[in-house]
Amino acid sequence: MTWRRIIAYYVLAGVLGAYFFAYVHEPRHDPLTMPAPKVSGRGFLPLERGEIRGVTLSRPDEPALRFRWHEGRWEAVGPAGAGVTPAMVESFIENLTPEKDLRLIDAAPADAAVYGLDAPTSTIVVRDENGARETTIQVGSLNPASSAYYGRRTDAPEVVLLGYNVGYYADLMFQSARRTVAGEESRSEQDPSAGESG
Repeated sequence: MTWRRIIAYYVLAGVLGAYFFAYVHEPRHDPLTMPAPKVSGRGFLPLERGEIRGVTLSRPDEPALRFRWHEGRWEAVGPAGAGVTPAMVESFIENLTPEKDLRLIDAAPADAAVYGLDAPTSTIVVRDENGARETTIQVGSLNPASSAYYGRRTDAPEVVLLGYNVGYYADLMFQSARRTVAGEESRSEQDPSAGESG
């Protein structure tokens, strides 16, 4: 075999290879390496962070926690005696309205149970000052990495990943409310006249 023939074979192989990759080969897209679609953190809720003036946080078998923005700070409206600090509520809302984008997990889920949204762990209602605009958010289960919660608005099908701290601060608020409400009830039982006026 002459060198000229060997070179011709190499050139032919190169031409065939280029044709294959240009017109025949379809690259495989690995879903683990493809960039995940995103939802704007600011656009997840129709209300801007500064427009939120009322929040209700509820869980199964728990009294709903209600808060309002009053005189420049957050205060607990109910249940009576719930000692949730304004800083807790502020941090909760900040994590619910992040500046960064949220990862879109499923644009149209066929089964909400996959994400724990058939029986949400928490339900959040945010409203503006007059209550004219209101949005409800369902919080489902933790993702497999236990780093974020699945969540969605009840008026939209998309499932997104909410930051872990949304659930963390919700836990803190319920724990604080249970502790302080129980303390108030205990004091009332020990002193029936407590809370009576006149």
